[in-house]
Amino acid sequence: MCAHVQLCSGCRADANEAAVILLPSNITVFTLDFSGSGLSDGEYVSLGWHEVSYLYMHVLIPLLISGY
Repeated sequence: MCAHVQLCSGCRADANEAAVILLPSNITVFTLDFSGSGLSDGEYVSLGWHEVSYLYMHVLIPLLISGY
């Protein structure tokens, strides 16, 4: 699995490059739009300060626990 995260710059469409390369190898591409970026309803972005822990706590650890 490849996690593509969108912070204060870039967009979800940036994940298309990764998808074109990884999907033929049967690697899942997961995109996440953090609060305050893109189409999310958040008001603030922390420029990556809190986003790394959010990714681990709310995405990667639950995926590992589920056996994905």
